Amino acid sequence: MDKGFQPDKKNWGDPKKVAARQDTVIDMYRKLFFDKMPPDKQYWSMCSQCADHNGNVKKGYEFDHVVSSGLIVPSQFNGVEINPNIHNLNIECSEEAHWYCSDFYQTMVKKHNHDEFNPHIINADLVEMPKRASKYISKIMYFLVYAADDVMLVANMIVQNPWNMKMKTFVEGIIYEFENENAFQFAWQNGWTWYDKTYTYNGTDNNRTVMTTLIFYKKQKRLKAV
Repeated sequence: MDKGFQPDKKNWGDPKKVAARQDTVIDMYRKLFFDKMPPDKQYWSMCSQCADHNGNVKKGYEFDHVVSSGLIVPSQFNGVEINPNIHNLNIECSEEAHWYCSDFYQTMVKKHNHDEFNPHIINADLVEMPKRASKYISKIMYFLVYAADDVMLVANMIVQNPWNMKMKTFVEGIIYEFENENAFQFAWQNGWTWYDKTYTYNGTDNNRTVMTTLIFYKKQKRLKAV
């Protein structure tokens, strides 16, 4: 999540973004789990903008996309956005969905502590290079060892910096960063695995950013805290 993003600065309904979301979230969940999410389960996302300035759902943006696909119903959607300007637009577009203005990880921990956390998909759409992204994703995976049963984690990160084209990370480099995280090592030893294909695509609009998505999942009962 980037505090610098303002409403309408990014087109989250860009065909490249829609195709990536279809392939890495919707189709991948259906391949690993079910065609439609069970009614007691939740969809969690770093959602960014989902509505226009009139409170209407933006077509092709994440909330519209996953609901219209039939994957979930609005009440299963949990969208976290750290920018209050974007958050205030989102809360107008659906009273059934759950919207939060805070840090993604901290929000999930808080809901877990109140026994209100039951995720089946977590879409972590980061605007970070792998070195920083791997730390945040590993922290989420560690938390989910204790906080969730069957779950799919979609980890999206920047692999080519548009401001410095020499800054590029290949898949081997991404894996290296994860393997150097103690939290990741613990998670890997306690039920987590990954789908052995990555998805790489160009950023929204004419952005020269290159993104890569990794899919992690676990089909194992959560550990109980000692």
